[in-house]
Amino acid sequence: MTEPPPAGDAPPALPYNRPELFQLYEASLREYHFNVNLGSERQKFYIGLNVAYLGALMSLTSKGSALAPLLPGAFLVGAMTSLLGAFVVHKAHEYYRNARAQFQRIERVLELDKHQLSMTTTPGMQGKSSGLMHRFKVVDMAKFTLWLLAALNLAAAAWSAMA
Repeated sequence: MTEPPPAGDAPPALPYNRPELFQLYEASLREYHFNVNLGSERQKFYIGLNVAYLGALMSLTSKGSALAPLLPGAFLVGAMTSLLGAFVVHKAHEYYRNARAQFQRIERVLELDKHQLSMTTTPGMQGKSSGLMHRFKVVDMAKFTLWLLAALNLAAAAWSAMA
């Protein structure tokens, strides 16, 4: 077991010099922006897909439709797609948080936070997440919407099976 360095000793040198750290910081910011955009696109895709799918199936529920026997299964597929979407949105947000944590670590090493130069575009990045509106994140509302669409699909599956 190694002993801690004596008080007053400088911390160990970083394996990167300052210009390399700035390059790493730039790359981590690009990854962060990529994850923000990817998560947003996935939210829009899955919500749009599931709303359109549910609407299309609901238009087929009229009496006497030749497709009526297939509707319960089709609504179950819609429910599964909504649940898949909620999972994908959750994972995308996890990737976003990991990318954000990475560039924030580099900001601290570069001491950008000490000079108020770190990225603080959202209340969460500023360490301010109190208040009612900050408790409901966009990603949480997207997941709630997808869960609601899954529930509507399940209800429609049960209703069409009894009709």
